[in-house]
Amino acid sequence: MKLFKILTAILLLLTLSIHADFFNSQEKAEKKYEEERAYYCKVFTKKALDYEKNMRNDELAYLTLESYKKRKDIFCSKEEPKKIEKIEKKIEKEPKYVKDISREDVRLC
Repeated sequence: MKLFKILTAILLLLTLSIHADFFNSQEKAEKKYEEERAYYCKVFTKKALDYEKNMRNDELAYLTLESYKKRKDIFCSKEEPKKIEKIEKKIEKEPKYVKDISREDVRLC
Protein backbone atom coordinates (compact mmCIF):
# COMPACT_ATOMS: atom_id res chain seq x y z
CA MET A 1 0.00 0.00 0.00
CA LYS A 2 2.87 2.33 0.83
CA LEU A 3 4.50 1.58 -2.52
CA PHE A 4 1.24 2.42 -4.28
CA LYS A 5 1.11 5.84 -2.57
CA ILE A 6 4.72 6.59 -3.52
CA LEU A 7 4.15 5.57 -7.14
CA THR A 8 0.96 7.64 -7.27
CA ALA A 9 2.79 10.67 -5.85
CA ILE A 10 5.63 10.27 -8.35
CA LEU A 11 3.17 9.92 -11.21
CA LEU A 12 1.27 12.99 -10.02
CA LEU A 13 4.48 15.05 -9.77
CA LEU A 14 5.58 13.88 -13.20
CA THR A 15 2.23 14.83 -14.71
CA LEU A 16 2.28 18.24 -13.05
CA SER A 17 5.82 18.93 -14.20
CA ILE A 18 4.89 18.08 -17.78
CA HIS A 19 1.83 20.32 -17.75
CA ALA A 20 3.38 23.14 -15.71
CA ASP A 21 4.19 24.92 -18.96
CA PHE A 22 0.46 25.24 -19.61
CA PHE A 23 0.21 28.37 -17.47
CA ASN A 24 2.88 30.24 -19.48
CA SER A 25 1.15 29.81 -22.81
CA GLN A 26 0.03 33.48 -23.04
CA GLU A 27 3.58 34.75 -22.55
CA LYS A 28 4.91 32.24 -25.07
CA ALA A 29 2.30 33.25 -27.63
CA GLU A 30 3.18 36.95 -27.21
CA LYS A 31 6.90 36.19 -27.51
CA LYS A 32 6.32 34.14 -30.66
CA TYR A 33 4.21 36.97 -32.09
CA GLU A 34 7.01 39.49 -31.49
CA GLU A 35 9.63 37.15 -32.99
CA GLU A 36 7.50 36.70 -36.13
CA ARG A 37 7.04 40.48 -36.44
CA ALA A 38 10.79 41.05 -36.14
CA TYR A 39 11.48 38.37 -38.75
CA TYR A 40 8.99 39.79 -41.25
CA CYS A 41 10.26 43.31 -40.59
CA LYS A 42 13.74 42.19 -41.58
CA VAL A 43 12.50 40.25 -44.62
CA PHE A 44 10.38 43.04 -46.10
CA THR A 45 13.01 45.70 -45.39
CA LYS A 46 15.54 43.64 -47.35
CA LYS A 47 13.04 42.90 -50.13
CA ALA A 48 12.17 46.59 -50.55
CA LEU A 49 15.81 47.66 -50.68
CA ASP A 50 16.84 44.89 -53.09
CA TYR A 51 13.84 45.41 -55.34
CA GLU A 52 14.38 49.16 -55.51
CA LYS A 53 17.98 48.67 -56.70
CA ASN A 54 17.05 46.46 -59.67
CA MET A 55 13.56 47.75 -60.39
CA ARG A 56 12.07 48.04 -63.87
CA ASN A 57 10.46 51.26 -64.99
CA ASP A 58 6.80 50.32 -65.26
CA GLU A 59 3.64 50.61 -63.21
CA LEU A 60 3.66 47.03 -61.92
CA ALA A 61 7.17 47.43 -60.57
CA TYR A 62 6.18 50.57 -58.66
CA LEU A 63 3.12 48.83 -57.23
CA THR A 64 5.25 45.90 -56.12
CA LEU A 65 7.72 48.24 -54.44
CA GLU A 66 4.88 50.06 -52.67
CA SER A 67 3.51 46.71 -51.49
CA TYR A 68 6.88 45.76 -49.98
CA LYS A 69 7.18 49.16 -48.29
CA LYS A 70 3.64 48.91 -46.91
CA ARG A 71 4.34 45.48 -45.41
CA LYS A 72 7.65 46.74 -44.01
CA ASP A 73 5.81 49.61 -42.30
CA ILE A 74 3.22 47.23 -40.88
CA PHE A 75 5.70 44.74 -39.43
CA CYS A 76 8.31 47.29 -38.28
CA SER A 77 5.84 49.53 -36.43
CA LYS A 78 6.07 49.58 -32.65
CA GLU A 79 2.50 48.74 -31.81
CA GLU A 80 1.45 47.03 -28.63
CA PRO A 81 1.37 43.24 -28.95
CA LYS A 82 -2.12 42.03 -29.59
CA LYS A 83 -3.62 39.94 -26.88
CA ILE A 84 -4.35 36.50 -28.15
CA GLU A 85 -7.77 35.62 -26.88
CA LYS A 86 -9.58 32.38 -26.89
CA ILE A 87 -12.34 32.52 -29.46
CA GLU A 88 -15.52 30.71 -28.73
CA LYS A 89 -17.62 29.91 -31.72
CA LYS A 90 -21.27 30.41 -31.18
CA ILE A 91 -23.55 28.32 -33.28
CA GLU A 92 -26.40 30.43 -34.45
CA LYS A 93 -29.51 28.70 -35.58
CA GLU A 94 -30.49 29.68 -39.06
CA PRO A 95 -34.13 30.49 -39.52
CA LYS A 96 -35.96 27.85 -41.44
CA TYR A 97 -36.99 28.91 -44.88
CA VAL A 98 -40.57 28.03 -45.62
CA LYS A 99 -41.40 28.11 -49.28
CA ASP A 100 -44.63 29.86 -50.15
CA ILE A 101 -46.24 27.64 -52.76
CA SER A 102 -49.46 29.63 -53.03
CA ARG A 103 -48.10 31.65 -55.95
CA GLU A 104 -47.01 28.51 -57.77
CA ASP A 105 -50.53 27.08 -57.49
CA VAL A 106 -51.96 30.19 -59.16
CA ARG A 107 -49.33 30.07 -61.88
CA LEU A 108 -50.00 26.41 -62.65
CA CYS A 109 -53.77 26.85 -63.03
